[in-house]
Amino acid sequence: MPPNLESSSPDDAPVVVLGAGPAGLAAAWELVDRGVPVVIVERNGSVGGLCATAEHGGFRFDLGGHRILKRRSGLVRRLRTLLGDDLIERERQSVILWRNRRLRYPLAAWDIATQLPAGMSIRALRDLAVARTRRAVRTRPDVSFRDWTTARFGQTLYDSFFGPYTEKLWGVRDTELSADWASQRISSLNLADLWRGWRASRTPRTHSRMFLYPRLGIGQLFDQIATHVAANGAKMLLGATVHGFGERTPSGRVTRVDVTLADGMPLSLPCRAVISTIALQTLVQFLAPGEPEIASASARLRHRGLRFVNLALRGESWLGATWAYVADGDLATTRVQEPRRRSPEMAPPGCGSLMLEIPFSPGDRIAQMSDANLVEFGVGELRGLGIDLAGHVLASYTAAAQDAYPIYSLDYAAARARLLDAVGAPGNVWSVGRQGLFRYVFMDTAMEMGIAAASALANRSTPDHDALLTMDNNPSLQEVQDSHAD
Repeated sequence: MPPNLESSSPDDAPVVVLGAGPAGLAAAWELVDRGVPVVIVERNGSVGGLCATAEHGGFRFDLGGHRILKRRSGLVRRLRTLLGDDLIERERQSVILWRNRRLRYPLAAWDIATQLPAGMSIRALRDLAVARTRRAVRTRPDVSFRDWTTARFGQTLYDSFFGPYTEKLWGVRDTELSADWASQRISSLNLADLWRGWRASRTPRTHSRMFLYPRLGIGQLFDQIATHVAANGAKMLLGATVHGFGERTPSGRVTRVDVTLADGMPLSLPCRAVISTIALQTLVQFLAPGEPEIASASARLRHRGLRFVNLALRGESWLGATWAYVADGDLATTRVQEPRRRSPEMAPPGCGSLMLEIPFSPGDRIAQMSDANLVEFGVGELRGLGIDLAGHVLASYTAAAQDAYPIYSLDYAAARARLLDAVGAPGNVWSVGRQGLFRYVFMDTAMEMGIAAASALANRSTPDHDALLTMDNNPSLQEVQDSHAD
């Protein structure tokens, strides 16, 4: 039998949260702590979304690479209270693999001078100096990823690293990708690092060298949040599918959410408001079905998928880094991760593991590979990187995320703005998180978005998606300096 969720008045109705990933669960957490009734609707049979952890024979694999940045002090205090000693501190070790060379990430001028072939080093450093000079007087705006990156790094590094990596990650030409992606995700090089020499080679310029991580994988965090919100009265509908908003007031406010439960039973949920973390394109279909302009904007927002090859291995250490970006353009893998470096309990004693991330689009060769062929393909890619696993693979598992990354096409911002206008029109629907705002954000940023939306809703504010879009992955200059001094 479906749960009885009827209420006597709209003010007594629950907030319906669509999606039990980081943003949705964080929103529910904030609401129940404020005494607001909540119903969470999740299409999967478990919580966590893109931040789930799967366990296979004592090996734990996250669905991607996630961590908690220490600088988010307010969020970190809440998580420490929730997880206690199970929230451990780890040091990030990130590298770039390129043509059998290993460079630090973020890319450092010192590595360019000392780790690359001599001729290439000279050309790259010359390009950097010229780019810095030209940028000081440059007035033309950066439109594409290529524009932004070549203006700051020059052609040599672009042709060797940024261009090939970006095109295989996104599956589109670099001239079709917005400069927004680069400005949000790439750290600029400081040529002064070159003159700092030895010190620069020992101390990477990064604001997130130390991070926090749950002892049993990132999914442990969201399992704990789900337990907390359920203990405080939230209703959790797992395996349930949303298929529309069945009832609206004359002003357009949403008062019901129609779902199909895991057993196939239909249910119409009363609601005072909706916080949605589902794909923005899906949400607007419920709010403005059949509108040509909305359909056109939705079609311009696309996602890139990821397939994961998870390898359980004999031997504890294989990569020598938390993760490595694979810059070689002739390899399909974009990143390799070693889960044990996030937590030693991600693998049994004496064992280790590797996880490969391989992007795909619907219908391409990666999407069509069988699981067995994908594993064989991934092991071959590792061999090409100098990691020979012959005789060491104990087991293998695959996973996939269909909508892992929003693709920042040149016209994505205008299309997103049109859809968010439609979402904001009812006055009681919030769209948050990576999928809900069509914005590549870190896990902890997504959680903070959910908390901010829930807080505003509890205070009877109307949706302000522009404010949520300004919540940044990146710290201020002072935060960078503070963390560099740690």
